[in-house]
Amino acid sequence: MTDAESRGAKASTSVPAVVLLRTIARIVAVVGILLGAYWFIPVHPESAAVTAAAWAAALAVTILGLFFIRQTGRIFRSEYPMLAAVETLAILLGVFVIGFAFVYLALATSETVAFSEPLNRTGALYFAVTVLSTVGFGDITPISDGARWLVMIQMLIDIGLLAGALRLVVGIARRADRRQRGQD
Repeated sequence: MTDAESRGAKASTSVPAVVLLRTIARIVAVVGILLGAYWFIPVHPESAAVTAAAWAAALAVTILGLFFIRQTGRIFRSEYPMLAAVETLAILLGVFVIGFAFVYLALATSETVAFSEPLNRTGALYFAVTVLSTVGFGDITPISDGARWLVMIQMLIDIGLLAGALRLVVGIARRADRRQRGQD
């Protein structure tokens, strides 16, 4: 490879600052909107725990699915597929954590003995992140069978989400990158 080819290859892999800043802004905006919705959507204690949690989980899974389908095509068509893949994973993680936080909040609000301590919005979000990260401090634990099932479901989805989504998104980004370089 000549020096000119080498410089051309390096230039094609670098991301312009404006593109990077737009990507960061989109991630912050989407996660910010989701957090705003999480913070302001009312949760009523009189609603049945299973119903509230089921609706919240169904909504989160639907949003995740639609977003993921949309983003896989976007990654493949992107001029910067790896950057689009990072954006997808960051937003996917935000939707996932905030979705489970809402499920935990709905359950804790409806069934006060579901967890070892009452959960407010901050506590539910903290618990969802703790479960995702597998840190498990032990300060908040599921007590009721319903809460334990929800936490087990999140743990299993965590494994699949982190391994499967990461592999799929990065694979799509790599194929798109190879396609752009004329290697496919």
